[in-house]
Amino acid sequence: MSRLKEILKMDLFVTLPQNGDVRVKNWPLMQSVIPTFLIIVAYIFFIIFGKKWMKNKKAFELRDFMLVYNIVQVILCTYITYEATYVWIKERYSFTCQPIDFSKSETAMKACKACWWFYIMKLVDLTDTILFVLRKKDKQITFLHVYHHITMTFCGWSGSKYVGGGQSLFVIIINSFIHVIMYGYYGLSACGPKIKKYLWWKRYITQAQMLQFVAVIIHSIVNLRQPCNFPKIFDISFLIYGITILMLFANFYLQSYIRKQQHAKQT
Repeated sequence: MSRLKEILKMDLFVTLPQNGDVRVKNWPLMQSVIPTFLIIVAYIFFIIFGKKWMKNKKAFELRDFMLVYNIVQVILCTYITYEATYVWIKERYSFTCQPIDFSKSETAMKACKACWWFYIMKLVDLTDTILFVLRKKDKQITFLHVYHHITMTFCGWSGSKYVGGGQSLFVIIINSFIHVIMYGYYGLSACGPKIKKYLWWKRYITQAQMLQFVAVIIHSIVNLRQPCNFPKIFDISFLIYGITILMLFANFYLQSYIRKQQHAKQT
């Protein structure tokens, strides 16, 4: 409790650039959050009205598009993982306290670009839901799915705008790596029924996703307990978001695998 009081007394916004990182001010979609907000509004409207529009229509196959889309996802997520990991290793980043380098050095700009590309990929990820709508996979469009996509888009924007580097790279590395595995799985599943028998490992992807949120929670708690020249408001945000999304994923895992497995044994 005393530690919580100390945290609340801290300047949660210390070292946070008042008008954002000057290095990204002229980069696409970085001038204001409004374009991102409008994209999310359009995304929500597409889900609502797209499902109604598809109600009496035949589902689109889109197998070729999905294959290409997932290959592109794997390539770009691999690139982001590599760039962020390269900076982390070369600069010997600390797991307990890593301030942001706002300079224009090679590694600082690599970190900044990795954060921006991470945000762009969160926008690209919205295509997942569009494909579900067009393929009439309405059961896949759950609260967890929509909540995760919307919140990660805004997290990506704010991270790129204000904390392009430092401790932010921890989240980017593990999340992008998980996405390499995840979209690799989806790419294989898009190849057709012949590959289905090799895709027994889907539940382990969900387990890996939950482990990443556990790692983010632990990392955020450790960072909060350290005097560090990194905006504490982002540590708190990472912590709260990590807890909420972990609970949602844990519930999804329970319903999709544990309960179904128990029901199958009973029947």
